[in-house]
Amino acid sequence: MCQESKLQWRSVEEAISDQGTITSEEEVASGSDSEVRMRGQPSAAIWARDHVTECLRALPGGDELWTMLEARNIEAAATHSYGATTGLLLAAWRGDHIALSDILNTRASISIVDVEGRTPLHLAACSGSAACVDLLLRRGANAQSWDTQRVATPLMCAASVGSLPCVKLLLQAGAEVNAGLTRCSALHYAVQSGATECARELLKEGASPNTPQVHILLQDKQSYFPTGVNIIVSPKNTNYQGPNFDNLKIVKT
Repeated sequence: MCQESKLQWRSVEEAISDQGTITSEEEVASGSDSEVRMRGQPSAAIWARDHVTECLRALPGGDELWTMLEARNIEAAATHSYGATTGLLLAAWRGDHIALSDILNTRASISIVDVEGRTPLHLAACSGSAACVDLLLRRGANAQSWDTQRVATPLMCAASVGSLPCVKLLLQAGAEVNAGLTRCSALHYAVQSGATECARELLKEGASPNTPQVHILLQDKQSYFPTGVNIIVSPKNTNYQGPNFDNLKIVKT
């Protein structure tokens, strides 16, 4: 349980000093794939949504700012003494691009992280809000960043909630498509969430399907890629030439 007395927002530099040096591993529109509508209820959530909300609300001024944002009292939230810190993180998590824009206009830092090391871009990607992701990227947010506990990148977050617009924006901004390949990549999360269009986009941009994680997921979920792609995803296949994207589907039984 998150206790307010134990939480604070931090800069990326402060958080990294606790975790060690972090390096890269290896409305635009708002919505998610037509096959899966996950905003608010992701089926492959990287972080438990209730837990993140609880932790953010436990930050200084968190409950008050949450209430302000719910009531659409955006001006008060933006000028709140913790608006540029807690308010920024909350607006990103809520997918509120209007509040996020107003708070950013107060010269809030996009590099701030919450107590568990998530940046506003991570939170916005988890919300599935392409408008928020686009806004943060245009303000200079790093598309390749990991949270300071090295759990996920924003691209993984977007794939986990099946947000194709967010996935596209992050890839266009230079997100590493195969980050996390030795553990869980963005493609892993797209397959896990059943997000066909996200999986298609990631493969088109060079995501490696030859990983044990994706192969096991496809078997466990009784999912398949037709036109031979079910063979291609086998980690034993070293002759991968690329799937037929026109017929790419994920079917759950």
